[in-house]
Amino acid sequence: SAVALNVVQTLSSIVVTPGSFSLALNQTRNLSAMAYDQFNQSMATQPAFTWNKVSGVGSIDASGVYSSGATAGVVTLQALANGVAGTATASVGNTPPTVVTPASGPTTVTTTNATLTVLGADDGGENNLTYTWSLTGSPTGGTAGFSANGTNGAKSTVVTFNRAGSYTFLVTVSDGSLTVTSSVTLSVVQTISTISVTPGTASLNLNGTQALSAAGYDQFGLAMVTQPTFTWSKTSGVGSVNSSGTYSAGTTAGSATITASAGGVSGSATMTVTNAAPTIATPASGPGSITGKTATLSVLGADDGGEAGLTYSWTLTSTPTGGTASFSANGTNAAKSTVATFTKAGSYTFLVTVSDGSLTTTSSVTLTVSQTLTTIGFSPASSTLRWM
Repeated sequence: SAVALNVVQTLSSIVVTPGSFSLALNQTRNLSAMAYDQFNQSMATQPAFTWNKVSGVGSIDASGVYSSGATAGVVTLQALANGVAGTATASVGNTPPTVVTPASGPTTVTTTNATLTVLGADDGGENNLTYTWSLTGSPTGGTAGFSANGTNGAKSTVVTFNRAGSYTFLVTVSDGSLTVTSSVTLSVVQTISTISVTPGTASLNLNGTQALSAAGYDQFGLAMVTQPTFTWSKTSGVGSVNSSGTYSAGTTAGSATITASAGGVSGSATMTVTNAAPTIATPASGPGSITGKTATLSVLGADDGGEAGLTYSWTLTSTPTGGTASFSANGTNAAKSTVATFTKAGSYTFLVTVSDGSLTTTSSVTLTVSQTLTTIGFSPASSTLRWM
């Protein structure tokens, strides 16, 4: 006797592949499922699977694609068919951020600031990163400030310096838990920005001189370590300046602007030239006692415009009654030595006015003209005598 039996495949187990795995934040992983019968043979016709997240982080879609999401943790996933389930487990971890574009900035800085940039990447998304800059190397006394720091926006920040020198910056890129770093070194060079002329103002007399000096200062207001060569010029006004910065007032009163230039930068000083009154170098004088009719009067002045430009004017301020005096020269430069002629004996006082054409000074002298016997007269001058 014989009997025929038909043994049909019956779904008994489901295997999910991979059965376990690790995944970073915000990543995906394709899962697959395989159904097996009571003999642990794969089903000839695979059923349709329903995918579920049993517990944990992330999510899984209907096609078995798992998305880890932004939270670290573990997850149990399930493929279900005809009341039979297969599972897989995953560990979702936070991986450190990476540097996509290293920290950078201009190689040479000639101003007071510069822009620093960097760019990171992270499994949690770049917009969740923060960038924190710090100064790890600087010149003595050097400091730096940042326009943005410790934020996502600080991936591009403006750093402001306080002096020239070499600056090294370290930027720490953080996802809130893990970090990565990048560094950059910038060279800030002194650039002449202002020039100071000393003295900034000065007053001189005619034909006077004034030595000027110049100093260059950098973009931070600090003296240039190596001072440039300055070009001196007169921008306006009277006088002149030579190549070493010595100003000569000349013979004309007024003002002048003197400029020192270097590297396209200039500084200036103002000179004021005034006419000083003449002075008496040798006071008025003459012989102490005069026995004749004449005497030589002399005086000598000095002036910022030169003695040759002075005039000497003599006047008689005191005389004996009826006395007068005249001068061989008067009102000229030559009158610094003049011959006075008297009309009678007595005391004569002279005032000489020394003038440069605008300003004056005076000096005086008193002379005594003594009576001196020069003739004898008879009275009557003639007569007739008769002898008796």
